Amino acid sequence: MHIQREFIRKGLHTTLAMAYAVFALFVSEEVLIGVALGLGVVFVFIRFTHLHTHIHKLERVSFGELFFVAGVVTTALLTLPEDVFLFQTAMVILALADTFASLMGMRFGNHSYNIYDEKRTMEGSGACLVASLCVLVFFDLPFLQALYIATALTIVEAVSLRGSDNLFLPLATVVLVHYFV
Repeated sequence: MHIQREFIRKGLHTTLAMAYAVFALFVSEEVLIGVALGLGVVFVFIRFTHLHTHIHKLERVSFGELFFVAGVVTTALLTLPEDVFLFQTAMVILALADTFASLMGMRFGNHSYNIYDEKRTMEGSGACLVASLCVLVFFDLPFLQALYIATALTIVEAVSLRGSDNLFLPLATVVLVHYFV
């Protein structure tokens, strides 16, 4: 049941991040941020009124849904409206790299390592690297630059604790792509 719960959680995570990437083409920065903040209010209400559904019950401490909102808002403030393409790149990496790292690590993770008190797997980190690389190449980054950035993003994802990868992964994407491409 644990992998099924994570699959549902990550499905929602992927859907929301991809929706933000698409909506950035059609709505203003203010609307995008307003929707994210509204979603944040819903997440805070659910968390602090203990109306958790089965998808919120985790074996680890995570504030991922709150970091997700912070990641979307901060990334939008840094990139929009000037660079919709960079915002989309960051959201697609958040949607896919984070999701594949989690699901592949849970399903196939046999080689674990710890970052403080959180378990990671080499298989999950490898999935993050491959997904990040694929997204960056899809968004037309030169392969070698994409590989360097994907490697850095994999490290960021691995060391981000308590769900903070939902904030730090898109921010690192923005910084790395903006300054090194």
